[in-house]
Amino acid sequence: MFIANLLLSPSLRLVLIAGGLASMVKDYLEKESGLRSNAIAPSVAPKIPVENSRTTPALAPQNVAGRDYVPTDVTPKFLCSLVEGQTSMLAQKIVEVYIGKWMMVSGTVFNTHERTLSVGVTLDSDDGKLVYLTFENTWLEQISVLRKGNRISVVGKISEIEHPGVSMESCEISS
Repeated sequence: MFIANLLLSPSLRLVLIAGGLASMVKDYLEKESGLRSNAIAPSVAPKIPVENSRTTPALAPQNVAGRDYVPTDVTPKFLCSLVEGQTSMLAQKIVEVYIGKWMMVSGTVFNTHERTLSVGVTLDSDDGKLVYLTFENTWLEQISVLRKGNRISVVGKISEIEHPGVSMESCEISS
């Protein structure tokens, strides 16, 4: 009876699911990108090229003005690939390591939105994924003159990652 209860316990099932998910994510990323993961956890750490495992990926400036940046090889397309085909709850667990970190993204303006307390820009990033950018109202003047198709580079804090795109807050235009 004890063994049956142990096998049916939600805690054990969660541990087994998490372990299986970590293995699946690792295998998927290795297959799709030809890179070898240096982590087993579903948080998916930066990749090291197989052909030269002594090199490490370039890192964005760390703790610039107290900001913790993701490595430069983490892109909207990479982040969206982590959640593709996952349930929302499982996807949140997979990408939680990236939420709240800063990232630079470049692309073309798709649309702009004025909100009550903020200004929004929908960006078609260089890697083909949509990025939803939220700026403080102090950026209203600069955002209001942007036209569809204008190229911009933005630094922002990752707030949400879903299959169709990435949402970022506290954004600033960097060029």
